[in-house]
Amino acid sequence: ENLTYLQLLERCVRDPDTGLYMLQIVKTSQRYVDEATRKALDAEWVDIKVGRYRGQRWSVWKLLNSEYMTEEKKQELVAKYKKETSHALEKVVKVILELITEKERSTKQLWFQGIRRQITPSELFNSHIITKDTLEALEKGQSSVEEIQKQAAVKRYLEGTSCIAGVLAPCRDEPSHQEKMSIYQAMWKGVLRPGTALVLLEAQAATGFIIDPVGNRRLSVEEAVAEGVVGGEVREKLLSAERAVTGYTDPYTGEQISLFQAMQKDLIVRDHGVRLLEAQIATGGVIDPVHSHRVPVEVAYQRGYFDEDMNRVLADPGDDTKGFFDPNTHENLTYLQLLGRCVRDPDTGLYMLQLAGLSRVSFRGLRRQVSASELRTAKILDPETLRDLAQGTKTLQEVTEMDAVKRYLEGTSCIAGVLAPCRDEPSRQEKMSIYQAMWKGVLRPGTALVLLEAQAATGFIIDPVGNRRLSVEEAVAEGVVGGEVREKLLSAERAVTGYTDPYTGEQISLFQAMQKDLIVRDHGVRLLEAQIATGGVIDPVHSHRVPVEVAYQRGYFDEDMNRVLADPGDDTKGFFDPNTHENLTYLQLLGRCVRDPDTGLYMLQLAGPGAAVHQLGEELRAALRGARVTPDEPSRQEKMSIYQAMWKGVLRPGTALVLLESEAMWKGVLRPGTALVLLEAQAATGFIIDPVGNRRLSVEEAVAEGVVGGEAMQKYRAGTLTVQEVGASLTALLDGDRADGERGGSQKDPRGALRAATMEEVTEMDAVKRYLEGTSCIAGVLAPCRDEPSRQEKMSIYQAMWKGVLRPGTALVLLEAQAATGFIIDPVGNRRLSVEEAVAEGVVGGEVREKLLSAERAVTGYTDPYTGEQISLFQAMQKDLIVRDHGVRLLEAQIATGGVIDPVHSHRVPVEVAYQRGYFDEDMNRVLADPGDDTKGFFDPNTHENLTYLQLLGRCVRDPDTGLLFLSVSGE
Repeated sequence: ENLTYLQLLERCVRDPDTGLYMLQIVKTSQRYVDEATRKALDAEWVDIKVGRYRGQRWSVWKLLNSEYMTEEKKQELVAKYKKETSHALEKVVKVILELITEKERSTKQLWFQGIRRQITPSELFNSHIITKDTLEALEKGQSSVEEIQKQAAVKRYLEGTSCIAGVLAPCRDEPSHQEKMSIYQAMWKGVLRPGTALVLLEAQAATGFIIDPVGNRRLSVEEAVAEGVVGGEVREKLLSAERAVTGYTDPYTGEQISLFQAMQKDLIVRDHGVRLLEAQIATGGVIDPVHSHRVPVEVAYQRGYFDEDMNRVLADPGDDTKGFFDPNTHENLTYLQLLGRCVRDPDTGLYMLQLAGLSRVSFRGLRRQVSASELRTAKILDPETLRDLAQGTKTLQEVTEMDAVKRYLEGTSCIAGVLAPCRDEPSRQEKMSIYQAMWKGVLRPGTALVLLEAQAATGFIIDPVGNRRLSVEEAVAEGVVGGEVREKLLSAERAVTGYTDPYTGEQISLFQAMQKDLIVRDHGVRLLEAQIATGGVIDPVHSHRVPVEVAYQRGYFDEDMNRVLADPGDDTKGFFDPNTHENLTYLQLLGRCVRDPDTGLYMLQLAGPGAAVHQLGEELRAALRGARVTPDEPSRQEKMSIYQAMWKGVLRPGTALVLLESEAMWKGVLRPGTALVLLEAQAATGFIIDPVGNRRLSVEEAVAEGVVGGEAMQKYRAGTLTVQEVGASLTALLDGDRADGERGGSQKDPRGALRAATMEEVTEMDAVKRYLEGTSCIAGVLAPCRDEPSRQEKMSIYQAMWKGVLRPGTALVLLEAQAATGFIIDPVGNRRLSVEEAVAEGVVGGEVREKLLSAERAVTGYTDPYTGEQISLFQAMQKDLIVRDHGVRLLEAQIATGGVIDPVHSHRVPVEVAYQRGYFDEDMNRVLADPGDDTKGFFDPNTHENLTYLQLLGRCVRDPDTGLLFLSVSGE
């Protein structure tokens, strides 16, 4: 047989002379026991009534190899069995038992019943469970085993104290009466969750026995399965936990080791092991599986069954050591804490977990009923409230109406509808839904859709007139919204009902869907911010909102998203104020709403079409937002923009405009009429010229510094001057500045001698032309003629590809750069064509049409799939509408040829304007300013280097005839 060293050592005999253990070898004439005989003897079981193994069932083969048998006697009995076969087996068993009885009688050995086997008094003494005096009293017969066994200090280590044996639950038919049941029964009756029940059953197995509280029986796992006290489906898990009692086998030595030692050797998961070890200590002490009894802490230290670190962990339990769940209060507790909440059964003395009758208490969630236990798990109900519910001191209605509960079940009001002035009676306001406001032209379609999506994503579509909350399908059926927005609203509603994970099929939250790219980030951020603004993140699995810390735990939110929403920038301001034309967060827009006194719903109050606020241009709005005033009222001492002051009624519109005009006149920068000229210059070049300081200012800077006045803007908006007149005035203004500068005058007067100027002259100014037309891109190729290599042939990029001068990939990238910077270039005919025109004219072939049309959208604009608005190349990259590497290549080409293109206004803009309009940012600037291999998207066919567009452009030569830049390709 293959044995452990310990097993082989036990089969040795001690040499009486030296005390050494000697392995006794059979005589030469003797034979080894054959396999068939060994198996037959191993299959025969015997109940032992005396000795060390009293009360246990052992196989005959195991008894033959025990310390009670010598090798000679073993061989004799085996031979007898083989000779007389089955009749001899009874004699063999009889002889074995007689030998055991005789040996016990001669030694007068005393035995205590341990957890799985008999224990000698010496073992108890060595474990510091009994004293030396007690041991001597036992040996002298002055004390009996029964007397010592009953002592509390001894009984604790032999039997342990009671574990959590079962459950007391209210009867369904008679709730005032409590039914006693086992943990397993409680699980099958739905009184305990499977996870909670399994952990309690494992604790029973790991502390000695599976308990049948009804029959008051203690059973091993195998016995419990055989008796039907637990089912076969939990057998393996409970056998694994039971090894904390019987011992784990060290895979290297074959020895039996304790639970703690198994944890140290990674034979059991730490969290699982800590839970079982804590249960052992709570029920009497650490179990020694070798000696089959519990031991005091100091002995556990000595034997390596426990250490200081584990003692500290269990002495100061945190969430990681609270491995047991209180089904009443939904708290995570230690076993000792849960045991302290149990009651003792007066009939059996066992500890029973008493359950409150909360299983039928449920609250109305967003889409389904929510149990009290679910709300406790989500930290919405505290243990005290749960106990009040269970004891009947608080009603379900009272708890539902608590602010701390109502917020998470129903949420706070979203933006429910609109209050707009009646057309017939402007002094009276009409209440209408968001959808009605859109159809009546009160709200733009894009603004209305975003607000409706926010409603759907926060729970319900709101009918503010009828004060109804409806699902999207119900709202469509009732006519509260139209069928044309159904799909978009159903998509937004999934933020409430859950998105389906395509890999697992599970329901996941809005944030998790964003992480898995199931929803565009910007859209998701907008909906998530709306949820938080109206009560909290929605858990679609449990159908209610949850506190932020619970959202973190369940993976519905994280620190990065918290930072994004806590410090909102332009990218998170996804909602539009139709009054002020500002982009705001949902919370900010909600703060501008008024509460309907009849329904309590929040309504967005709109100014009438004739209100002063609608007469302002964008530049004036920016100016009014930039200038700050402080109201005199003591209760309103915060600083606000002139625009906010006007909108809030602190300033009249006329007063606000006078404030800006007087500031501009006081500075003496411009007379009012000049503002119009500068505005037109901005429209063409992206900036405003300050003729006093000879500076380029953005519109916002110009307004903030008083360069542009309200009167000038109103004239420009009214269209009282033509573009030609504006161009002439601009040229005259600039010439006047130069004349004043040459005279050295400190006060520049733009009303000096003026000359007429044509539109063409303004257009040809470098500062204007650069932004209207751009500078030349790589227009074509100069390649040596095949017949006459000393002469270079001029050809288009597409021709160069078909003639084999350029590789197809190199040519396509250069053509895409042309399309993305304005036009496809025909360098031979000196023509600039759109992609469709170039295909029609044969300048490029139809096989590249789709790719070039895609690149051309960097000029014409990409369509935002959610708002339908035109957005720039950079914004399309941010929304993942274009692959980043491709977008960087096209953006770099635009900047290299004059500046970022504004697709809305159809011209290039300076970098600072691109920043303001969201067409560029600091991160992208850093990427392009310090290009690496990942941003060098263009290939030099001469040197085979990867370059930026600007670098490749620098290697081109200018055609003297057309002024276009050509890439000169060597003839190698």
